[in-house]
Amino acid sequence: MIFMDVEKELSRAILTGKVILGTDRSLKAVKRGDAKIVLLASNCPEEIVEDFMHYSKISGLRVVRLKKNSRELGIICGVPFTVSVVSVIDPGDSAILSAVDSG
Repeated sequence: MIFMDVEKELSRAILTGKVILGTDRSLKAVKRGDAKIVLLASNCPEEIVEDFMHYSKISGLRVVRLKKNSRELGIICGVPFTVSVVSVIDPGDSAILSAVDSG
């Protein structure tokens, strides 16, 4: 049930805030300290997960693995391709940060 809230809030963040899709751009945002939270698809490759976990330990950034795979995450993001990594730079009018925190 909590994941429905995360999906809804992620969609709202995409519409009203600033969200980066993709591994390379998200990793750059994390290294710059721009990302507020990073969401990973359930089937995100393990080496990518390790990269984000490494940087999250250094910066205190929250990294969350979702139960949705990259195809489902792409659909939630409204794009016609798979998405393994989403970083939220500005949550906009969404409650994505608290929706994920409560899950």
